Amino acid sequence: MTMTLFLQVFTGQGIRLQGEIAMDELPDDLARQAQAILQDDRMLADAASAQPPPQMVDVSTYELTLYYDASHTHYKHYTFVDAETNIDVLDLLDDIMHEIIRHKKGLV
Repeated sequence: MTMTLFLQVFTGQGIRLQGEIAMDELPDDLARQAQAILQDDRMLADAASAQPPPQMVDVSTYELTLYYDASHTHYKHYTFVDAETNIDVLDLLDDIMHEIIRHKKGLV
């Protein structure tokens, strides 16, 4: 069973994007990058603990749930904000959302 990623993005403008994709549906290079970053619990925990400066009102929020089994009983959930989170994590999340959208539109 391959890991499944459920990602929601809430933009500062009130737009919500969401979707789910299996790791084996990602392009090979993105899957390798995702595997490296998503297995780094310390980086994910540090990125998830970052908070935006109080004056930033249009911060996007990313919610990522990693499902390790088909029944979705074994999972980890993270929330990230774009103002202070590790840029490698944000770039990965943006690329994953792009792939989710491509799959939804049937472009893959």
